[in-house]
Amino acid sequence: MNITDLAVNDDVVDMITCPQTTLDVGDTITCRGTYTVTQQDAARGSVTNTARATGMADANEVTSPEASVTIRVTDDGDGRLKLVKKVDNSHPYQPGDTVTYRYLVTNNSSGTVNDVRIEDSRVPGVTCRPTTLAPGASATCTGTYTVPERSAGKAKCKGGSCYFSITNTVVASAEDLTSAPDTVTIKVVQKPHHCRPGKKSSTTPGCPAKARDRGVVR
Repeated sequence: MNITDLAVNDDVVDMITCPQTTLDVGDTITCRGTYTVTQQDAARGSVTNTARATGMADANEVTSPEASVTIRVTDDGDGRLKLVKKVDNSHPYQPGDTVTYRYLVTNNSSGTVNDVRIEDSRVPGVTCRPTTLAPGASATCTGTYTVPERSAGKAKCKGGSCYFSITNTVVASAEDLTSAPDTVTIKVVQKPHHCRPGKKSSTTPGCPAKARDRGVVR
C-alpha cells in the first residue's frame, strides 16, 4: 500500500526535509536535517536524538518504529574530528554564480573512523574523499552552491553598490564522532533594480530621488 503525506519527526532536529512526500511499496527515500552542536552538548559529552516517520495509508495514519542515534561530543580538539571550511571570499559574488566550498576533515581520535560526511546548512550533496580515516588522517570534501537572486534581510549599500551576505554553518561527522561547527560568509552584489516612476527610496543607488525602486532583499 502506498504512503502519502510522508514526514519525519525528530526530538532534536527541527527542520527535516524529504525529497518527496509519497512512497510506493518497496521504495526508500532519504530525508535530511541538520543540528548545530552546542557547548551544552559538549558538557554532556554526547547528543542523542530519536526520530520516527509518519504517513497516511488510505485514510489511516501509519507510524514507523522509533530510531535513535547518539554522537559523541568533546570540548577540545582531542578525540574528535577537526573541521576547516574554506571558500574564495576575496571577491564579491553575483546572483547565479556557483560557489565552491571545500572542507578539510581531520581525525583527531585514536581509532579509525568510517562514513566521513558533511552536513552544511546551505550546501546539499557534499562529497568526501576518502570516507575512512586512520588516526591523524584527513579527508577533503567539496560542495557547490548557487547564489540566489535574493536573501533574507536588507541589502547594505555603499558607494553606489548594494550587497548582501550569505553565511552557512557546517558540521563534520564520522560514526559517533562530530566536529565543532564552522561558518563562512560570502558577499553578494545585488543586481540593480529598475527605477519606476513614483517610487521613493533612499536605499537603491542610481535612481532619482522620486523614482527609486525598493532596495530591500527579500
